[in-house]
Amino acid sequence: MMISIIGTGNMARGIATRMVAGGHTVELHAHDMSKGEELAKELGDKAKAVAIGTDLGGLVILAIPYDAITDVASHYDNFANKTVIDITNPVDFTTFELIPEAGTSGAEEIARTLPDARIVKAFNTTFAGTLMSGKAGGFPLDVFIAGDDETAKKTVAELVRDGGMRPVDTGALKNARHLEGMQLIHMATQEQLQGGWMSAITFVK
Repeated sequence: MMISIIGTGNMARGIATRMVAGGHTVELHAHDMSKGEELAKELGDKAKAVAIGTDLGGLVILAIPYDAITDVASHYDNFANKTVIDITNPVDFTTFELIPEAGTSGAEEIARTLPDARIVKAFNTTFAGTLMSGKAGGFPLDVFIAGDDETAKKTVAELVRDGGMRPVDTGALKNARHLEGMQLIHMATQEQLQGGWMSAITFVK
């Protein structure tokens, strides 16, 4: 599958690594083409860099900060009917609180910004470093998924499995608010845990 990843930062690198490991091709949509081309070279022949605004593939990953969504969306006119993975964590880092008001989520706000897309929340609880190997503490990463379109969620779950990780379906898109809260706590406790941003939220039995 051709996957369009908007962004070229650490999370884009980590997710792209897992997608390529799963046999997929990635298209890196870059503001800075030199940075995009450098990452594409690192990923190998299954990756290429394109400019922001280039037509999107059938599946899109928003590997950008939450507050960049509106600006990025303005560069595209073909989000309609696309499965769009929102990996963002809508956190105000000056107060370390969630940005959306209680009762909603960043993912639901993105769904309102892109009303014709099939939004799926995923990868927001995984750190970039752990995505490079797809594991933490010897366990495959759990990738928690939330969305209202069952077909879109199944597609995302397959991509997660292809990348050597475990998909965990958490239900409707409204549950993204809980995933965003989970990751807020995960980030806020890194110093206490001495996690070095290499920890993971994983269910074990």
